Amino acid sequence: MNVRLVARYRLILIAPLTLFSVMFTAGCTSQTDLAHQQASEKCQSLISSRLKAPSTAKFSGVTFEALDASTFNILGSVDAQNGFGAMIRADFSCQAFNDGTVKLLFLND
Repeated sequence: MNVRLVARYRLILIAPLTLFSVMFTAGCTSQTDLAHQQASEKCQSLISSRLKAPSTAKFSGVTFEALDASTFNILGSVDAQNGFGAMIRADFSCQAFNDGTVKLLFLND
């Protein structure tokens, strides 16, 4: 078989597989990222339930701090309207566990 023909077949077969694998892995997130996202959503829900106007809540500066292999903290700020309609910023901290539970540690509202 001709060397050029073999090279062409390799290119035809390998290029689509490489492209597919790059596209597939680019859309995947790590287990840690998924755990952070789910815990952050639960934390935001806990915080929103304590606000006077939860629909106005805007979360910012959310960070994650690992405490050990099974626990991490979620820290950040939330801007929301108070009872008088003024936007107020409050800092918060939640703690998340590997079993999926999240508890609110601090909210300076």
